[in-house]
Amino acid sequence: MRVLWSGIDTLEASFRGDLYDAVCDWLEELKSRAQETDQPQPFVGFAEDFVVSASGLKPWRWVLAGEDMHIRLSNARNVPNASVRLSSLGLAFYGADALYQIAEQHVADLGHLKSSGVSRVDLFADVQGFEPDAELMAGMACPATYRGTHASGSTIQTFQYGKGEIVARVYNKTAEIVKSGKGWLRTVWRSCDGYDPEADVWRIEFQLRRDFLKTTVGCDAETVLARRGDLWLSALKWCELRVPQGANKSRWPLHPAWEMLAALEPGSSPHPRIKAESYAESFESVVPQIAGLLVSACSAVGMTNIDSALDEMNRCVREYIDDKGAPFPGLVRKRIHKRLAAR
Repeated sequence: MRVLWSGIDTLEASFRGDLYDAVCDWLEELKSRAQETDQPQPFVGFAEDFVVSASGLKPWRWVLAGEDMHIRLSNARNVPNASVRLSSLGLAFYGADALYQIAEQHVADLGHLKSSGVSRVDLFADVQGFEPDAELMAGMACPATYRGTHASGSTIQTFQYGKGEIVARVYNKTAEIVKSGKGWLRTVWRSCDGYDPEADVWRIEFQLRRDFLKTTVGCDAETVLARRGDLWLSALKWCELRVPQGANKSRWPLHPAWEMLAALEPGSSPHPRIKAESYAESFESVVPQIAGLLVSACSAVGMTNIDSALDEMNRCVREYIDDKGAPFPGLVRKRIHKRLAAR
């Protein structure tokens, strides 16, 4: 088994205190405008692109959505006034420590808010050379009563253990990114030693919530980030893959894959080029569609010269954009806002 990449895939942290009155008024105005226009509205308070959604997310009244994080906000007294969820793309691009510091600064710009700790962190390792099936996973020793699987046809692609404060998942990440649209992960994997583009990547992931964090290392964000290795080991011991030998499960030896994972300190270097490469990949992914449509259009009119066809398509597309009554940058920005709000 080869470990390609590991680290933190999701981190949620909360803050309590008081939002600035001017910020609340601004957010409410943008939310109302988003409801009236049915379009997320740009929030220009930060250097990065954020939008305000037309609806909140209970129990938070406002949602600021960005590519690297979502910030949920409320001026109520019975809930954390800010909750930050760091995205997997942002964590890969910046690294967990740097992105959390950016999130802290954003929260500080919105009010007098103090951290009340991490409420969730997901630790993972992406591996190749490990192909779990029902027979192999029958050796999983775990106190969780819930054990679920998800299959594609007759092939199991996800094994899940637990539903509460700790959840373990072993799943086919190569298959999952086809549905999630996280094609940028291939860029990360290609940069890893030993990556085989023809083989599936499986992810071993632990979702850890506040109560588990409290009893293990505590919920303080700095401590959680610094002691992710201790959290990883605790999670691996909670859900151990063993090799069945005899009737006494407690004496079954640890599976070699788990021995390798136990030696791992989950965390990897930031990938500062990942976004540019992801955008380039997005362009490449639509080339077959555009080419197919161009061939279809040319076959209808008998045009066989590709340069002439591209010139004509350029003219038609420009006329179409002009007829929309909005400049091309505005249409692109509107689509970006929708994408950010949908993340």
